[in-house]
Amino acid sequence: MKRLFGVALLATAATAFSQQAAPAAPPAEEKIVAMINGEKLTTGELDLMYSRISPQMRENYERSGGKIQFLDQYINKRLVLQEALKQRFDKRPDIAADLQAARDSALFDRYVREVVAGEVISDKEIQDYYQANQALYLRDETIKARHIIATPTAGNVSNTLRDDAGTMAAARLKLEGLKKQLDAGANFAELAASYSEDGTAASGGDLGWFGRGKMVTEFDEVVFALEPGKASGVFQTQFGYHIVIVDQKKPGGVAAFSEVREEIRERFLNERGEKILERLSVLSRDLRSASSISINRENL
Repeated sequence: MKRLFGVALLATAATAFSQQAAPAAPPAEEKIVAMINGEKLTTGELDLMYSRISPQMRENYERSGGKIQFLDQYINKRLVLQEALKQRFDKRPDIAADLQAARDSALFDRYVREVVAGEVISDKEIQDYYQANQALYLRDETIKARHIIATPTAGNVSNTLRDDAGTMAAARLKLEGLKKQLDAGANFAELAASYSEDGTAASGGDLGWFGRGKMVTEFDEVVFALEPGKASGVFQTQFGYHIVIVDQKKPGGVAAFSEVREEIRERFLNERGEKILERLSVLSRDLRSASSISINRENL
């Protein structure tokens, strides 16, 4: 929904530059999460980029490794961008024009959405709508969990030891051995990174946040019965054998206003698009009347 209003306003503008463009130089006190050929990326910059992706995209990342997967893809993209800059690709006239158009488009879009639309949509209206429609913002219980999985199918695994069970019997024996290590105090994320047989191994088995019904029934029954910090026993689903641990839980109920404020504002942006365009037209007219503009039609 967010981009619909921007597209309506900027139908003839260039496509906005990627949100994964190079971040600004970080303050010295921030923790560095990655160095890419000497270029620093801080935890704050990574968190900001991750927070700006769409909910659908975030859900996809959470299912395939979460923020560490996002970071991995960002690094790949950044390396290509560094190579492009090294070759002075950005100095080519047509590329420079596209970059300028993208910057202008993003700046125009954000100014209209935040400043011009702010004269049509008040914070009080957003707050009042939330108070009157809380039933729309009921959220189910969600959890953040990790798992270790051993599958009966031999194949390329991404764990650090390249450990692959290969049969159902071997998968069960493998996880029973890992469960003994966990009971003896082993670190769950470290074992997942070394032994888990799916893509989450790279992030220590992190499955991200999810609610009931997102996983198969057998998995849901085990994970939603767990208390945070306690590992499950070994259990089976159609995919193989699992051990799971819950990192955090969020109870169900009405979402906090801070969580849904932008969602409500997006609703108003789309409902009041014509009024915002009218206000934009008035602003443009006022700015033109107060500006010095000359047009040489013979040079068109």
